[in-house]
Amino acid sequence: MKVGDLVNWSQGYCDIPGIVLETKLSRECSSSELNPIGLAVLAALPELNNDPEWFHECELEVINDSRT
Repeated sequence: MKVGDLVNWSQGYCDIPGIVLETKLSRECSSSELNPIGLAVLAALPELNNDPEWFHECELEVINDSRT
């Protein structure tokens, strides 16, 4: 998962994808205590009024990989 990827939130209800704004190792993110391995992802999602929020990578599904 990279900055610019379009993503869907597994617990969301909106068909419009959000966008990844930032990523870092989840152990660097204080909100990832339950899932310390992997990436923490800052994403703006339509169902959250596009207010950026941190997620663990396992909560998001990549729709469009920005590297292609």
